[in-house]
Amino acid sequence: MKSSAPCFKKRLQRFRKEFSSMGIEGFIIENPTDITYFTGLKLSRGRLLILEKKATLFVDGRYTEVAKKGSPYPVKELSSQALKEELKGATHFGFDTSLSVAAHRELKSSFTKKKLKGFDFPTQKVRAVKDKKELLLLKKSATLLQKGFLHIRKKLKEGVRECDIAREFEFYVKKEGAEALSFEPIVAFGPNSALPHHLSSTRKLKKGDLVLIDIGVVLNGYASDMTRSFFFGQGKKRLKEIHKTVLAAHKAALKECKAGTKVAKLDQAARNVMGKDEKLFVHALGHGIGLDVHEYPRVSDKVRDVKLEEGMVITIEPGLYIPGLGGVRHEDMVVITKTGHRRLT
Repeated sequence: MKSSAPCFKKRLQRFRKEFSSMGIEGFIIENPTDITYFTGLKLSRGRLLILEKKATLFVDGRYTEVAKKGSPYPVKELSSQALKEELKGATHFGFDTSLSVAAHRELKSSFTKKKLKGFDFPTQKVRAVKDKKELLLLKKSATLLQKGFLHIRKKLKEGVRECDIAREFEFYVKKEGAEALSFEPIVAFGPNSALPHHLSSTRKLKKGDLVLIDIGVVLNGYASDMTRSFFFGQGKKRLKEIHKTVLAAHKAALKECKAGTKVAKLDQAARNVMGKDEKLFVHALGHGIGLDVHEYPRVSDKVRDVKLEEGMVITIEPGLYIPGLGGVRHEDMVVITKTGHRRLT
């Protein structure tokens, strides 16, 4: 892991560039996912103190040996006293407001005579732009996900239950190396496909059903996410219509995917294609993805001041849902480039 130290230090340097606009001289990170992003280590608990010239990782006895071998930064004991000793020379610090009340109280006790300023999702903009290593890992995660989808698609037969397909997917991808699932698989047959966050049930597959499968895996710490909708036999005319519309909306949004484009423009492009059926579109067009399955930026017409940047990885997932009849969603992961995009799924 030491060989990756330059990669993690570059990420840290990008975050430091935000300090001036944030009005701080240092930042204390306790979110485990952010610690993984900046160090490469998976810790259930720890603290990373980032100052303008140095960084220090604080861990308890469970992780001391692992951290000293793998951390790109000096490692010290996770204690209030050890933290206080590293705070000298700076007075203004930032922290993540997602901390629990108890964690904030404990943190505050170490920052006596120091000014603490809270920030919501402070690392999101830095984490949104992926480096080469992250893009490679996301591609591997997406490739395994694709294999998992092709595997369970072959298992679809009349009488099979949604939950059977969901379990088969989990079994297969974990056997193939997945560390976890990005989320519980959504396998929906027939009218159940009209529920965007349906919980896979005991409903059996019937001829003529619309099948919606929304799945994701975690591989090497990075999440993937995709959705496909298709017919098992001859589908109903109205559902075929919205299926065609969703694919066209997906294509229209992809055309707008390039660096410098406002995310709201992607959403609007999809809605323009939907026409009168737009009222059946009940969620955002997409989201960022990386160490977490849902990351910054949210791709929505309500997000008007965020532009796509080269290296961002987002999902594009338009969907139309008719209660009691069925729903269609089509989702891909895409990498934003200077002149366009490339798909990971």
